Amino acid sequence: MQDFLSFWMEEYVDLKLEPNTYYNYESTIKNHILPHLGKYKVKSLTIAVSTFLTSLFTLLSKSYLLETML
Repeated sequence: MQDFLSFWMEEYVDLKLEPNTYYNYESTIKNHILPHLGKYKVKSLTIAVSTFLTSLFTLLSKSYLLETML
């Protein structure tokens, strides 16, 4: 999971979102996600957890877009 999140941060967040958003996501991942899921490989996670994380990342991205449009 840690490798996936690092990839996502570098290939999506860093390239497409504002620096402040990057730092907020980085902090959230470091403090809330990695302590619980960081040791797992993505393919070993249950479908429910994978779906949850996908939804979370989508929600975070959409939330950012809405904030920048207001």
